[in-house]
Amino acid sequence: MKKKKNMKKKKNMKKAHYLPDEMIIPLILRLPVKSLLRFKCVSKSWFSIISDPHFAISHFDLATASSTHHHHNRLVYFPLLTYVSQTRCIDFDSSSFFYNDHPLEVRFLPRFSSPKIRGSCRGVLLLCLSSNLCLWNPSTGAIKLLSFPPIFSICFSYFSFCGFGYDPSTDDYLVVLSELESCFELFSLRANSWNQIEITNLRYVSVSCVTKTGILLDGIVHWLAYSNDFRVNLILAFDFVERSFLELPLPSDFNPDFIYSDVCLIGGLLSLYVTGGYNVTEIWVMQEYKVQSSWTKSIVVATDDFPRQIFSPICTTLSGDIVGLDGNTGLVKCNAKGHLLDYRSYCVDPLGCQAVVYTESLFQLPEQAARDDPPNDEA
Repeated sequence: MKKKKNMKKKKNMKKAHYLPDEMIIPLILRLPVKSLLRFKCVSKSWFSIISDPHFAISHFDLATASSTHHHHNRLVYFPLLTYVSQTRCIDFDSSSFFYNDHPLEVRFLPRFSSPKIRGSCRGVLLLCLSSNLCLWNPSTGAIKLLSFPPIFSICFSYFSFCGFGYDPSTDDYLVVLSELESCFELFSLRANSWNQIEITNLRYVSVSCVTKTGILLDGIVHWLAYSNDFRVNLILAFDFVERSFLELPLPSDFNPDFIYSDVCLIGGLLSLYVTGGYNVTEIWVMQEYKVQSSWTKSIVVATDDFPRQIFSPICTTLSGDIVGLDGNTGLVKCNAKGHLLDYRSYCVDPLGCQAVVYTESLFQLPEQAARDDPPNDEA
């Protein structure tokens, strides 16, 4: 009798631990990518759920739509030359850089390759290596190498503009590059090919002396540029869905002819910064997109207390603090009044470092899809 009771108890326990997929999915959708990748080993059923492209889309959409979506945002810190092994993933929303970072695995990079970060979209980064481009999802480790456009013959460092984005209408990742003033090429990951973009009688050169990487906002990539035809500084933008260019005016009294100036995102809005004059960084925010009169000089950061008296903003935290680089290897955080809150240097690379924001995602690149094997046991 006792044996029958024990068998019945075990049977009930098994039933109590079982949950149907329609109950499991809403729960695990809220988990971070790192946990989900581990849970793929739980069973074939969980492997199938988490590996499903539709699950990856739902996970990303939930993360970006949530009021606390910053918790899925990370900062990649990348040395420029010989210290790639010190590449870090940093939770910039934490109170201190010192306790919320971990190393990223970058063994796929050639030694002394000096990779350049050239874009971030849907959790995937665009890197430029010495002989090709590379798409990399730091959350999953997925990578894909891309060749340069056949007509481009010079070193990438001379390219005028570079942008990386996504077209939801075709479910396609796109890369846009410019080598000369009016020669733009567009790469489609889905078609795996480059095509020239027609621009009629328009010639642009990059104004930024910090990067030539575009800032992506709502499917449009933006660069600080100079129009040789109209002899005026402006923001050049490329719409990945419409496959078209547009120009945005700068503030009427904005002067980009300082040591450092570039576009950035502050509080989710298109912004500009100028730094280098009198140990001050000015940040302008476009409150209403495309409207010149909506430009506002929102923040003036006095950099006298900063280690190198230079500040290049990258992003804002959930609490409204501003995170940026110090012009060398340091990561800086200041509040909305421009007061220094935190600073850390992660390496001693003589050429400095670079950093970019990405949102954790499960998105796979085509060559990654068949690499994982499901667990042998079935729940």
